[in-house]
This record gives sequence, structure tokens and C-alpha cells, in this order.
Amino acid sequence: MSRRALLLGLAGAGLFVAALDAYVVVTLLPAMVGDVGLTIERFEQATPIVTGFLAGYVVAMPLLGAYSDARGRIPVYGACMAAFALGSVITATAGLWSFAGLPWLVGGRFIQGLGGGGLVPLSLALAADLYRDRSRTVALGSVAGLQEAGSVLGPLYGATAAAAAASAGGWRFVFWLNIPLAALCAAGVFAAGRREIPRPRGNPAIDWLSAVLLGAGLGALVFALYPDDPEHRALNELFLPAGLLAMLLLGGYGWRQVRQLEPLIPRDLLRSRAFAGSMAANVLIGAALIVTLVDVPILGRLVFNLEALDSGLLLTQFLIGVPVGAVAGGFLAGRVGNRITAALGMLVSAATFLQMSTPRPHARREPRPGDEPGRDRPHDGHAHRPLGADRVRPLSISPDPRHARAHRPRHPRTCQTPGAAGGRGVSSGVPRDLHDRRGAMRVRGAGYRFVATANT
Repeated sequence: MSRRALLLGLAGAGLFVAALDAYVVVTLLPAMVGDVGLTIERFEQATPIVTGFLAGYVVAMPLLGAYSDARGRIPVYGACMAAFALGSVITATAGLWSFAGLPWLVGGRFIQGLGGGGLVPLSLALAADLYRDRSRTVALGSVAGLQEAGSVLGPLYGATAAAAAASAGGWRFVFWLNIPLAALCAAGVFAAGRREIPRPRGNPAIDWLSAVLLGAGLGALVFALYPDDPEHRALNELFLPAGLLAMLLLGGYGWRQVRQLEPLIPRDLLRSRAFAGSMAANVLIGAALIVTLVDVPILGRLVFNLEALDSGLLLTQFLIGVPVGAVAGGFLAGRVGNRITAALGMLVSAATFLQMSTPRPHARREPRPGDEPGRDRPHDGHAHRPLGADRVRPLSISPDPRHARAHRPRHPRTCQTPGAAGGRGVSSGVPRDLHDRRGAMRVRGAGYRFVATANT
């Protein structure tokens, strides 16, 4: 293996570890919320644990890429890994003291996101620095594949690591493990990159104020949408003032991008129709990706009462498709162009989402031994319903599995799990191991087995 391939592989390994943590909490949330003072009936209030990390991602990505142009890729990479490790320590200690509640946990996730988000442009910049021409396209596709693979493996990784280390702290072990992993990746990049990376070009000014406005605006927006009392209202009591503050801060960020000589996002990019179109597509693709990565494992745990590992396994087909699609997309883009490749990926994803959201009118629930008489009635056949408070609260209120049946709804609706890799490359459907030869989806819970038979 060449030295530059080793360097890119080590940098990609750090990005992969950070991407794992983006959605690692999805299968860990039911265990985490109890340790920070939340109850399963208020599960909606745990959303900042996921969005806090993503907010840090958004703030860091445009800022630290430009900062590495001035200070060098390797030093900034080390700083990002240090921030990621610090955020992991804060997250792992949440709930250990009275003051370390949900805000402490969300703060740790935000710092993790800052470090992890900075690794995205750094790894892509390293690929661009080390490779040229067609090799660069393949290198960029490989880095993107590592990031997406980490994102979709996160729920499965979290469930597996927490189950294997139940006696060593459970979910906390997942975050403690980040510290040696981050140290190893940073040390490897420092050792391999001393001679391979070109020196910084010039000393461009860094627009720190824009980064602060963007981060504060996103934080205010998340707070405005935070359901502080879901029993009585869907949005925060301070939705209007927090929403107004978010608009002012984000508006100030936009104004500064127009007026600043060295904006956080280069002005020529903002004038580019290709850039505007790709950003709009990326927003929509990201929304679809989060629906898949977050909702499917949570539905598996809270609706079908699956174990954490089993709910993570619902994404198995997705795990295989994303890295394959990302690497294949890199090869295809070098031959037919970026636009055709991206359009094909989005069309495949859209078709898969459409197939998975199609109602199955012949859905029914198959009885199991011990069911009460009269409970084996035909299902109403509705397709997947959005995860909301009224769907979650009747489920898993009691942590004791002996009482799980008493808290399960009498006629749960069949859920079709969406599988898509977004427009980043590839999408896939419901895991095949959940289907029998007749096309019936079987999901076993603690006490029931649901069967959704395809309309053939």
C-alpha cells in the first residue's frame, strides 16, 4: 500500500468513527433517556440528542475546511479528533451527577458534532490533495462511502457494543470507546502525513462571526421546535420568541455572507445554479436519510418491542447498499458525469420509498399461542404512520418485560420500514430476512407476531 493511500485510509477511519456516532444513539435512546431524567412517555423530548450532533456538524463543515487551508490539514485534523473525544467524555458522563442532565448530554453531542463535522471537509480535502484526475473521483467516492457507511452502521454498532459491554456501563461504554479510537486515528494521520501533505496556501481570513451566527441560529431553531410539554402542545412554549431569534440570527448570517469580503461560503458558489441545485437536493436527501436511519430502529424498539440489536438489524440491507452505491457512484461519475449519476441515484431512492410507502390492504396479524380470544382480528391495512407521541406512549411504558403486554396497544398498525440510501448512491428495501416466500413481512415482538401480506 502506498503512503498516500495509507494516509487517506487513516483519515477516513477517523471520519468513519465520527460518522458512527451521528446515529449511534438511535438504538441507545431508550436506555439513555432514563439516565438523564426523562421518561419513556416524554420520548419526544430526546430529539435534541440527535439534532445536537447534527447542528455541530453543520457549523463545523464550512468553517474548518477553510481553516485547514490556512493552518494545514494535519493540525486541524488533530484538533477535530480532540474535540470529538472531549464531546464523547461529556456525553458518557451525562446523568452521573445531578447537574449533568439533558442539557449536559446535548452539549456533549454538539461538541462531538463540531469535531466530527470538521473531519468531513478535511478528509475530502486530503483526497483532493493526494490524488488527481480520475483517481481523485474514486478517492472522493471512497471517502463519501466511509461517511455514509458509518452513518448507517451507527445504530447497529451502538446496539452491539452496548449489549457486549452491559457490565461495563452499557450505553456509556460506546462513548468511552471513542477516546482510544480517536487517539489512534489522530496518531496514525500525524505519523503518515508529515511528508505527503502540501504546505498551507496563503493565510485566508476566517469568518468566525458567521460561524457563531450560524451555530446560534441553528441552536435557537432547535430550541423553538423542542416539545417541552408534549401532553399539551406540539411546540415549545417559547416557540415565537425563540423562532424570531433564530430568524434574526440566520438572517444576520445570510446578510454577512452577502457583505463579507471573505464569506464562509464563497460567493461564486452561491451564484452557481449547479451549487444551488445540489444543495437543495442534498437537503431533501438528508431528510429522507434521517427518516430511514432514525425512525426505523425506533419503530422497531417502541412499536414492535424488538431488542436493541434486532432493531439495528432492520437496517441490514441499507448497510450493504450505501457504501457500495457510494463507491460505484464515484466510478460512474468519472464516465457519465456527476449529474446523470446523481439523478439516477435519486430516482432509485424515490422509487424505493414509493414502494415501501404503498399501503397493503390485506395486512393482518397472525395469532400466537397465548393470545387472548377476540384479539386475532383483521388489520386495517394502513401503511406506515409518522412516529408521534400518541404512537409511542402506549408502548414500553414499563421497563419490566413482564408487564409489556399490558402496555401494548390492542390493535397495533403494521409498519413498513422504508429503506433508502438517499440520492447519494443507492437504496434498498425491507431486509429480506423479514420476508417469507409469499412476500409476507414478519416482525416478531415480545408477545405478538405481525404479518403484512403483499397485495398480489
